[in-house]
Amino acid sequence: MTNNGLRSSVGVAATPFTQGPYTWDQALTISNNLTVTGNFEVDGTFTFGDAATDVLTVHGKILGDGTAVANFIKFTGSVGTATDGTLFSTGSSWISHATAGQCAFKILAANAATSGDYATMRIRGRADAVSSGGTEGINVSASANIANYGDLCSGYFAVQPNAITNNSASNIVTAVHAVIDRTGASSGRTWVAWIDTHQQTKSDAGDYLMRLSHNGTVANDGAITIYTGGRMPTLINFEIDSLNPGSMLSTATGTATITHKIACTISGVGTVYIPLASGIA
Repeated sequence: MTNNGLRSSVGVAATPFTQGPYTWDQALTISNNLTVTGNFEVDGTFTFGDAATDVLTVHGKILGDGTAVANFIKFTGSVGTATDGTLFSTGSSWISHATAGQCAFKILAANAATSGDYATMRIRGRADAVSSGGTEGINVSASANIANYGDLCSGYFAVQPNAITNNSASNIVTAVHAVIDRTGASSGRTWVAWIDTHQQTKSDAGDYLMRLSHNGTVANDGAITIYTGGRMPTLINFEIDSLNPGSMLSTATGTATITHKIACTISGVGTVYIPLASGIA
C-alpha cells in the first residue's frame, strides 16, 4: 500500500509524518487489525467485516453529524438469537445507571412538516409464518432485582402541549391511541386493548386492573366518553360465571334500595343516571 492517499496539513504525507493531523482521500482496504486512539472520521461509506464473526468494538462514541442523516446506521445481517438479538443487544449483561435521569437511549427529533403524520420511532413486527405463537411489535418490561424497589412502570407515555395554544376544534391530544386495522376474516377474538394480571399475591393498599385519576387543576367533562358509531349493541360483556364466589354478578332478585346514582351524559339528551342499590330485599 502506498501513502498517496494520506494527506497532511501540507499535502501528500511523507516521512517522518510529523505534519498532522492526517486525512485519507482514497479508497482504503485494511486486512488486519486497526487501532484508533483519536478521532476517526469517514466522509464516504464505511464497510466493516466480511463475515458474521467480525466484530467492531467501540470504546468511545459513534456520532452522526449533519442536518439530515438518512440510514445513519443500517443493518442487513443475519438473524440473531433471542438472547443476543440481531441489531442491538447487551447480551446477558445489564448496564447500570447510578445517576437519576440517565437512560440507555435518548432521541430528540422535531417534526417540521406542515401536513401528514410523523413518528420519532417506527417499529414493525410482521407474521410471516403459520404459527401458534404471537407476533409483537414491541415488548417492554420493568422488573425488580432488590427488595423495597421503587415504582415499576413498563411504559410511560406523556403528551406535553405545555402552555402552547391550539385553536383547532378538530385537534386531538391523547397519550395512548390503540387501533386495529383489518379487512380479512378472523375466527378468533379481537380486543383493541387487553389488560391482564398474572400476579400470585395481592397488594395490601389496593389491587385493581385499572385506575382512572385526575391530578390536574380544572374539572374535565368525565372519566370515559364512548363513541358507538351505531355499532356497539351493548356496553359490557361479562365473560365470568355469575355463580363463582367473589363474582361481581349476582342473581339476587327483589326490591332494590337505591342510595346512590352515577351521572352519565347522552349526546342530544343530557344527563341521565345509573341507580346504585345498597341492598336487594
